[in-house]
Amino acid sequence: ADKIASDGTASFPFSHASDYAIVIDTDSHEPVELPFTDVPEGAWYADAAAYVYKHGLMAGTSATTFAPEAKMTRGQMVTVLYRMEQEPEITQESTFTDLEAGRYYEKAVHWAAANGIVQGRSDAIFDPNGFVTRQDLVTILFRYAGFKGYDVTARADLSGYTDQAKLSGYATNAMSWAVAQGIVQGTTTTTLAPGSYARRCELAKVFMEFLKQV
Repeated sequence: ADKIASDGTASFPFSHASDYAIVIDTDSHEPVELPFTDVPEGAWYADAAAYVYKHGLMAGTSATTFAPEAKMTRGQMVTVLYRMEQEPEITQESTFTDLEAGRYYEKAVHWAAANGIVQGRSDAIFDPNGFVTRQDLVTILFRYAGFKGYDVTARADLSGYTDQAKLSGYATNAMSWAVAQGIVQGTTTTTLAPGSYARRCELAKVFMEFLKQV
């Protein structure tokens, strides 16, 4: 039966008709049928959408939509990381006062803050419904990789990107690492767009590359 995830989005069994996208799973090299009508076969993010869906990291926004162009919120991104960790028990709560009790992201934010993976807008404000920028995306992932004990010493030369000066200081090492690892790419061959909001299709691609390469 169809089921609703704790964050209010839906996940579904692979039992839909042939008008849905079919992609090749990058682990098993076998076809995976997605229930999403807005993930066309052959889209650059189709394999990534199948990967995160299959591994229970990202669900659909409805029974038949993945909403690849929708922006990802801070609460949603931290929840993906929490799912990657198999949702461990919370041993310490954060000081954020803007987390709604019982919301899908509550435990994930407490866990991530306790382990130094995320920071708030301030000591009291996390802003779970705020959108994730591309530089925030790589920074959070960089911190998570460090938390896991992965090698995060790789660095890429970002001087070829015309907007690299727009990177915030806190995100420079993270972006350099992510580009060096092939986890993220520029929005063009010469732009990183660090302040642009990350879309769900980008998040899916980043998480797939992270799990496969790091």
